[in-house]
Amino acid sequence: NDPTNVRGFDLSITANGNIGAVTDVMTGAVDALRTQVNVIHLDTGAQGDQVAISNSGTLTIGTPLRIPADGKVYLQANGNLDAHRVSAPATGDLALLASGVLQLPTDALTTTGNLRLEGQTDVLSSGATPRSIAANAGSLRFVTGSQGGDTQLNSQTGNLYVSSGAHDLVIENQGQLSMVDVIGTGNIDFTNDSGFVANNFITSGTDKTLRLTAEDGDITILGAMAGNSSLSVELAANNGDVTLAQHAGGLKSLSIEATNISLVGATTNGGAQSYKGATRLGGTYMTNGGSFTIEGATQLTDSTAIVTGNGNVRLQTVDGEQELIIANGTGTVRFSDAVGASEALAS
Repeated sequence: NDPTNVRGFDLSITANGNIGAVTDVMTGAVDALRTQVNVIHLDTGAQGDQVAISNSGTLTIGTPLRIPADGKVYLQANGNLDAHRVSAPATGDLALLASGVLQLPTDALTTTGNLRLEGQTDVLSSGATPRSIAANAGSLRFVTGSQGGDTQLNSQTGNLYVSSGAHDLVIENQGQLSMVDVIGTGNIDFTNDSGFVANNFITSGTDKTLRLTAEDGDITILGAMAGNSSLSVELAANNGDVTLAQHAGGLKSLSIEATNISLVGATTNGGAQSYKGATRLGGTYMTNGGSFTIEGATQLTDSTAIVTGNGNVRLQTVDGEQELIIANGTGTVRFSDAVGASEALAS
């Protein structure tokens, strides 16, 4: 059976009420009007606060969409979706989904509610720099195929999920992030103006760089920073601390700069591990031939093993009532300050 409700070329809908029903734009819990048209004009009138459209084929939103400030809008196209005339409800929710290319307004879509933007082929802005996307929301989900080149996302949100299917990804966010997940295939450069808590940063590309920066605040990584053993990771927390809650593995190299650094182990594939700041160590640190360096005081929080193959080891002050094992083959070991002066090591 064909579930399509309306067919045509140019469709105008004026309703003094809802057009479809929206429960949750982020999960797709909607009861959508199913259409097969090229252009659609929508007006919910004074009483409507929900719009849900699912179109078979490419769709253009023909006129500016009017919706109350706390409304919910879900627009999906099985093809390209030209939504450059759509603005977000100020305190409501908006989802724009395309199985092809999603075309957005030049100016940032802005809401204090939920915002979901997905273009499986690409997401583009209508402005002079189409690969630079601006979006602001309480919670933002951004998915792009990025088939046309690198993507830059300029966002302001407290909860962020980003997925890019190709090329490099640059993200500049503003606001205290309570959670962020980023998945890509190329280089990832992520900057937040304050501290942030992250679940996962993952890129599947070969010989890529993951660069994470908090301009003023702490960085906490709860999950994985993952590559395919050829990922170089650089973390910098200006005026803040860096905490890795899990063993950092599957990396080529790891560099961290912060006031305080807390680790539970790391494995790099021939590349250096470099830590600049007061560093808390516990667990195993393997470099497979790379060097291991800490510029700052080291505090052992648990039994610690530094295994470099033939890589050099450079440490300054080391304290903590724990075991420290260094296996460096033909590499050198250097302590440039006292070991166990404040707290004697267990061995």
